[in-house]
Amino acid sequence: MVQCLHIRIATWKVWFLPFLCVSSTDFRSDCPTNWFGPNCQFKCHCNNGCSLTGECTTDGVCEGGYFGYLCQYRDLAKELDQTAPELTDNEDTTCLNDNPQSVSMQMLPGPFSFFRVVVNKARAEAVDLITFELLNFNTKVTCEDGSYSYKTELFIKYFYCMTATSVTHLVLSGNGVPYLCTVNIGGGRNLALKGAFKYSSIFEEGINVAGGVDGEYPRNGIFENSMCFQANMSQEYSFYQVNFQVPVLIDYFLLINRPEPLFLMRMKNFELISIDDMNQTLMRFVEDDPAFSNSIVYKVAHTSNQIPLLSFRVQKHRLNLMDVLQFCEVEAYGDCPEVMVGLDCADLCNFKCVDQRCETSGRCVQCHAGFYGEHCDLECLHCASRNCTRREGYCIDGCLQGYLDNNCTTACYHCMEELCDQRSLTCRRGCKEGVAAIAASMSAKTDESSSSSFYIVIPLFLIIAVAALLALLWKKKTSPITALE
Repeated sequence: MVQCLHIRIATWKVWFLPFLCVSSTDFRSDCPTNWFGPNCQFKCHCNNGCSLTGECTTDGVCEGGYFGYLCQYRDLAKELDQTAPELTDNEDTTCLNDNPQSVSMQMLPGPFSFFRVVVNKARAEAVDLITFELLNFNTKVTCEDGSYSYKTELFIKYFYCMTATSVTHLVLSGNGVPYLCTVNIGGGRNLALKGAFKYSSIFEEGINVAGGVDGEYPRNGIFENSMCFQANMSQEYSFYQVNFQVPVLIDYFLLINRPEPLFLMRMKNFELISIDDMNQTLMRFVEDDPAFSNSIVYKVAHTSNQIPLLSFRVQKHRLNLMDVLQFCEVEAYGDCPEVMVGLDCADLCNFKCVDQRCETSGRCVQCHAGFYGEHCDLECLHCASRNCTRREGYCIDGCLQGYLDNNCTTACYHCMEELCDQRSLTCRRGCKEGVAAIAASMSAKTDESSSSSFYIVIPLFLIIAVAALLALLWKKKTSPITALE
């Protein structure tokens, strides 16, 4: 399936490639403006610039058309005008105000993967009152392997639903809809950007062979050797192949044609072939629809989007003298296969995550009972029922006997029967013999006292007491007469 995109190409900035989950010390500090990464291979899509590691430096807002982790995900909801424009205005503070019970978001036909919603912060509970339905025009589309969702903030929720069938509408319903502020439809990440490639030939010296995947294409309507690729016109067969570092899932391809109207037809009858890691062909697409022969941008749905591929190739067999392989960019949008994480899809999601399911950053979507932290590798050992918050590890049902503070990591070893009150930080039945001073200290503490200062006071009292005892013994030993008097 191919879609001709005649809209908004002037505003598109479609860049990215695989690679992250690396230490910040591996990121270069000499990358060109708006690029970052160990090899300067990632494009900044923040509204006001990025740090050396890709985080938005000021307001944390992505530029229009992008969202998600490091603003690397393309937003399909921005491709078409929506009936509720406030949901795609790139402002999470502008929300629906006409109290609708449902809203329909349209998209160009293609496979579906996920969407993100943001509701009014003051009504965060509304995010759990939203349901969805996918349509291919008027036909309902179901998820291939079921669906799941998770929240990254109390008022932000991601919904995942992978389809091989094309989707044209996302319909949101429920009592939470009136509080919607933003809806993004996941269009994947351009995993071909600055990727490895090989080619059959070039037309002339000066052609930038990397121009097909450099993330740049002419904005002035004229073919430029530095940004575009053109094969030798004398060859019967020519190709341009992009190879991924690891197998990835691709939903669709974009091919940016040479911009001059006179030469658009040169890409007529091009082929696009996707190849798996066993060098087997997954899909062979031939552009033979007269309606799209003079397209500026071709969108080709990947019909094998559930199978990881390792490379793809754009090729042409010359039928006449003017028939030649030439384009200004080829892009492949998708994501990592299941259990793989990172912008380079090279790391495994921690097995301690529920269903080994992670966000792109590697953070677990959900932890098993008794674990918390970014990678669910920290245990809430002393929480009652081993029930704690996923991020901070705060004990939800209080502590087991003998422990206190928010994480229940501090033992009440000084209390009788090791019984202590988690809130007031006092011993319920007094202190053990020999630590009466500590009991007095604990009783004198106010509700405003912090647990950290409390546990600094205890050793301080002990040190003072021991020092006083040693001084007294030394005095008795050195001044016996004074001691007798």
